[in-house]
Amino acid sequence: MADAKNAITALLEKAPVFDFHEWRLQIDEWKKQKPLEVEQFSASGVTPLAIIQKINQIFSGAVITTDVGQNQLWATQFLELTNQKQMLTSGGLGTMGYGFPAALGAKLGNPDKDVITICGDGGIQMNIQEMATAIVYELPVIICILNNGYLGNVRQWQEMFFRSSRREIH
Repeated sequence: MADAKNAITALLEKAPVFDFHEWRLQIDEWKKQKPLEVEQFSASGVTPLAIIQKINQIFSGAVITTDVGQNQLWATQFLELTNQKQMLTSGGLGTMGYGFPAALGAKLGNPDKDVITICGDGGIQMNIQEMATAIVYELPVIICILNNGYLGNVRQWQEMFFRSSRREIH
């Protein structure tokens, strides 16, 4: 049995050091060859890109959590992360509802930092009851809901696969 910090420190001392310089150069080359293109403005002038750019502008040292779905994809593409601005996400594990509780944990662990959760309208419904936890423990987190009116990522995949593999059922 060991203290988690001591155990992780000991493991890191034994871990090999990787040089990612060549990999980063390759990624930069791919970005030049195939830049990410998104519409800058919608009819209302508010897009996920514009919102995340504003988060980048305002918050230089925040902890940012994401739910899963399109909001997660936009956050991972457009957030500018540094040693001071960090992101917690469940990756590709599909844990809808992760963002808000993760933000509360991040705030408990980083009481002096701004903590923002970027959620979709579907994902925030999974754990909105955690608002009671935030209030009881006085955990001021910023909730940014990107409302696309659907379980957008689910719908996108259903449309892609349904349209590409439509079969007649008799």
